Amino acid sequence: FLIVGGALVLWLFAEWEERRERLGRDTLLERALLNISSLRAGLATLMSQQLVLMGTFFVLPVYLQVVLGLDAFETGVRLLPMSVTMLIAALAGPKLSTRFAPKQIVRVGLVAMAGAALVLVGTIDVELNEAGFKLSLALFGVGAGLLMSQLGNVIMSSAPPGKTNEAGGLQGTAQNLGASLGTALIGSVLLMGLLTGFNTKIEENPALSDSTKAQLSAATEEGIEIVTTEQVHAAALDAGATQAEADAITADYGDAQLDALKKAMLAVGLLALLSLIFTRRLPDQPMTPPGPEPAASG
Repeated sequence: FLIVGGALVLWLFAEWEERRERLGRDTLLERALLNISSLRAGLATLMSQQLVLMGTFFVLPVYLQVVLGLDAFETGVRLLPMSVTMLIAALAGPKLSTRFAPKQIVRVGLVAMAGAALVLVGTIDVELNEAGFKLSLALFGVGAGLLMSQLGNVIMSSAPPGKTNEAGGLQGTAQNLGASLGTALIGSVLLMGLLTGFNTKIEENPALSDSTKAQLSAATEEGIEIVTTEQVHAAALDAGATQAEADAITADYGDAQLDALKKAMLAVGLLALLSLIFTRRLPDQPMTPPGPEPAASG
């Protein structure tokens, strides 16, 4: 419903803008900008980058705080390698762009992000794999930093002189849209994976009675929450489960939670690879950062 509603709003907006353009009135968006292939490719890739980035930032805190029990400060410290390598790669990007085409740099960045997601899948467990986790975060940061260093330049350089304000607005819109979609999409994958995985494990668990299985199925009909295994265990006991049943339910929930986190990170990696499609129209020659617009003569 939301997708259909959003598509309808976009269509109405396009029709409204076209009508104002025919009447010679000011428009919010100059649609001719979207006919520039390199600008369109830059916007699409930027949106994909934000989708992958925000999806990852949704999954990792869940793993660190809910599964491993870290607090917000400890979570930030664990994510520090990503921030450091992202900054280094972003600073190195302009120098790389004088030797390599944006298309090449962006593709390397996307592949790095996809590879990092796969490494993260292998590190997700009840105990933190310090070396693998840090390596994956560092690799992810490099990929994201490379994209950040190129896409803004591509978008602004592709816009005609005097249209950089409109291009900047489109850039901000692409960033916000990608961030929103990333949180919603990867969050949905995580919750759906947790729900289906938990229900499947419960149904196949011989330690649970039929009445307990039916009670759990009814309790998850409207969805499932991401909570700690300690909270699940306490809730099971409060609902009247025996100690053995509470232990079995908790184990199934914990396993389903880990599986769902891995599926969510696999989805992140897949989206990063699919984003390579949008890079086909990116500039294939080295670029230089856009200079300031010449001042209008008197």
